Amino acid sequence: GGWSPWIANSGWYWQVYDKDAEGDGNLFGIYEGHVSELVGASNSGTNVWTSPGAITELKSSYDSTGNSYYVFQNGTALQYMKVDTTGQANQPIKIGDGFINPNIEIDQSGKPIVSAYDGKDGFFIFTQDASGQFNSDKLTLPSDVVITDPYIYLAKSPATGADLLVLA
Repeated sequence: GGWSPWIANSGWYWQVYDKDAEGDGNLFGIYEGHVSELVGASNSGTNVWTSPGAITELKSSYDSTGNSYYVFQNGTALQYMKVDTTGQANQPIKIGDGFINPNIEIDQSGKPIVSAYDGKDGFFIFTQDASGQFNSDKLTLPSDVVITDPYIYLAKSPATGADLLVLA
């Protein structure tokens, strides 16, 4: 998934930057576009990328009561954080190391489901246990499936509320 500036009527992208800055100077960009038509993408959330900095690949989702759930990379660590409706955040919880392209969805019971790719063993799904820690399950794909773009998207069916898994 990504945005191509050559697609007609896809949205607008604004950038704010210091034209006199060095090549690694700060840049802030906002993309405004049409609502996704991907089935169940109602919780696609906000995505932020920062560099150089501690947090990359920030993904978010929200539950029906307004709590916010975030998964992000901090260096090589994949981390999770929840912010409740009063703005109180828990300390980030480390999920694992070496994972890329994370995504997050909230299940029917309000528990986060995190997906990520580890670059060598494939896709993993992480679920939070009663103690607050995350357990992993490797997603087993048929042997004839070739991964060309290691992104996994989690979504909900608007009709049934069932969790959906979309490989891109």
